[in-house]
Amino acid sequence: MSEENLDYEKDVSIDAEALDVEWINQPRIYMKWAKLSSIAEDKMKKAKESLDFIDSTIDKEFREKNSGNKFTEAVVKAYIETHTLHKEATEKFHNSIYQYNICNNAVRALDHKKTSLENLVRLWGGAYFAGPKEPRDLKKILSMQEQWKQKTEEKRSEISERINSRRRRS
Repeated sequence: MSEENLDYEKDVSIDAEALDVEWINQPRIYMKWAKLSSIAEDKMKKAKESLDFIDSTIDKEFREKNSGNKFTEAVVKAYIETHTLHKEATEKFHNSIYQYNICNNAVRALDHKKTSLENLVRLWGGAYFAGPKEPRDLKKILSMQEQWKQKTEEKRSEISERINSRRRRS
């Protein structure tokens, strides 16, 4: 399984203009990623078994070579961890974990996509995407809001002026 096969971004994206097509493709895409996740999980388990086998083989060879000597477990462990075969097997194991996590998280993202599709269909059914009957002129709306703010401020100043003039008279 290569990095190119793990490109899930297209599969989890939603085209809100084609909800029917998205719904038709959802089960196929979900199954594709569920299958890739299962394959990646199997490879991860095999990589772990291979790593364990290599470690036990290295341990056995080390102990056989040095059968007359006594070593602490820390020395044996250090020998195993610095062995080239162990390093290669560990790298393969870590790569398989990464690939499994990508596939597994893609499946989870597709669960979220399903929920999003359901909600988008509800919005569509409620005419959310119908849009206004008359197009909105945002510049005009913002201009009107600004005029309203100015008028409100003028009224406040006017009222404040009246209150102050009455206080001066009294």
